[in-house]
Amino acid sequence: MSTVHQRVFVCEVRFAQFTESADGYSKKSVKNEAAKCMIDFLLLPPRSSCLSRGGREFETARTSANLWTPTGTFVEFKTKMGSSNIPKRIGIAMIGLGRAGNIHFSNCLANRRVDLRYLVDYDVNKCQALIDVNFLDGTQALSPDQLKIALDDEKVHGVIIATVTSSHEELVVRSLTAGKAVFCEKPLAETYDGTVNCYNLSRKTGCPLFCAFNRRFDPTHCKVRDQVVSGVVGQVQIVKTCSRDAAFPSIEYLKTSPGIFHDSAIHDIDLTMWILGEKPIVVSCFGHAFHKEVAEIDDVDTVAITLKFPSGALALIDLSRHAAYGYDQRLEVFGSKGMMQSKNLSSSAISVSNDKGISDDMLEASFKTRYQDAYKIELDHFLDAVVGGDLKVKEDETLAACRVAQACADSIRSGVPVRLEWT
Repeated sequence: MSTVHQRVFVCEVRFAQFTESADGYSKKSVKNEAAKCMIDFLLLPPRSSCLSRGGREFETARTSANLWTPTGTFVEFKTKMGSSNIPKRIGIAMIGLGRAGNIHFSNCLANRRVDLRYLVDYDVNKCQALIDVNFLDGTQALSPDQLKIALDDEKVHGVIIATVTSSHEELVVRSLTAGKAVFCEKPLAETYDGTVNCYNLSRKTGCPLFCAFNRRFDPTHCKVRDQVVSGVVGQVQIVKTCSRDAAFPSIEYLKTSPGIFHDSAIHDIDLTMWILGEKPIVVSCFGHAFHKEVAEIDDVDTVAITLKFPSGALALIDLSRHAAYGYDQRLEVFGSKGMMQSKNLSSSAISVSNDKGISDDMLEASFKTRYQDAYKIELDHFLDAVVGGDLKVKEDETLAACRVAQACADSIRSGVPVRLEWT
């Protein structure tokens, strides 16, 4: 066996062990991704080349840290730590290893730019097991009450927060105060004012604050938006999004979530506003709880949202917590010159044709697989921001999405449309 094959084999075994201890990951797919990452690393060309990520191309160059990064991305990284030099690897502390945390953990492992220094979770044994099985000799397992150790570490440049919503604001504030860049799952806080406070602190400390609206980084959605902006469909008249979960979320998760509008619909709201480049002036919403346990926690599981924008464009958002046929994620933009669609992705490209008809494979099972590319790209985007790059998700966009999500909740309770004014 050649040296290259031996190293790829070791990488595959290592990731296979990890997948056995992390729910929701395909052993085969993660092994293949691990092998792909190792092959990419071993076969990097010795000169600048052109790579493609998320449907866009950019020039790359080898840095002094022996990493491949977008030209011009690495700039001086100045924080309270007093560092004015480009870090060879970006030190990360990860807080939370639940649904989203497992995804970010896997992506950090596969990303050569990340120095994963701390895993923080109430289940310290789980953290240590992941550290051991992945041979992360430089990574330390901490409980939440030991977080100060990570925040005091000058080699930690950024913090990834993937905990329950109720803890987001406190963790964001503590991390920013410690001079760390912050990647946080939405929402940043449970209230609009809390979100404003987080961004105010980000400006005061000079540390980047990234609210992870990951669908903006999906290559297919990005291409639709780029084409819309370039005028391919003409004047946009209607935007439709459909988001239906495959497996019904556990009631334990729903009890700790901020409700369907701030937990789920906010993704579609942000995506729609991002594509149109404007904010809605009228919000109307209807919904129902078809699952008794959802009604008991004063939430709904099926929603229809209508948004009207200053340009006259309408947006229709169709949302459900459960679709028996798979993870249904569709986007359609209709305009004066035509229509564009971002269709569902199947778990494979297999199609069977026989005397019973034509059948395709099942849809992707969940957000973990459907948006796996988006999660990787948004991590790279955050790493770019840590070292001086511009954030694509702006403060006013995050605040607008929060405000519209709340208007949806208000509309469904009052039974009447909510009018919004923007300054």
